[in-house]
Amino acid sequence: MVLVTALRFEEMSVQSSDFGLYDRLARAEMHVEDLVSGEELLKWIAEGRVRAWMVYDGAGVLVGWCSVMTPSTCHPTSSSVHLLGNIVFGDRKRRGIGKAMADWRVAQFGNRPLTASVQPGNLASERVLASCGFRPGFPEQGGPWTVWHRPPTQERLALVRLSGDMEN
Repeated sequence: MVLVTALRFEEMSVQSSDFGLYDRLARAEMHVEDLVSGEELLKWIAEGRVRAWMVYDGAGVLVGWCSVMTPSTCHPTSSSVHLLGNIVFGDRKRRGIGKAMADWRVAQFGNRPLTASVQPGNLASERVLASCGFRPGFPEQGGPWTVWHRPPTQERLALVRLSGDMEN
């Protein structure tokens, strides 16, 4: 199992990140329905809507990518955070890296309501989220995903933004 401290998270930026490399790796690993293209990611980072990290192991090998979107479009509060992507590249899967990336983001943002969207049947992602304190909620509007949620307290909440007029 990989420890979070064994991973290095390098934040992607408009000025210094290789979005072409990200795009090639993402297209090899992500389902079309889940794909966030390099162009989309660059735009969202520039707009301040998304923070993303390339993830390296202790030997400096690129092993994955993860990101968050604020606020979550699946929660009614502006302080919420959505775990947007959690990808482990190639033969690095099944080593605990995906779990370590999720743990790291929960440690960074866990004092806020968290959401994540998962394709039904993606058991690996569902296990990771459950182990991080998330619970399955409602189907996401306009997509095939199920929204998982992790409130910052022990309250049993499963909130989905129903219209653009819901705030705080």
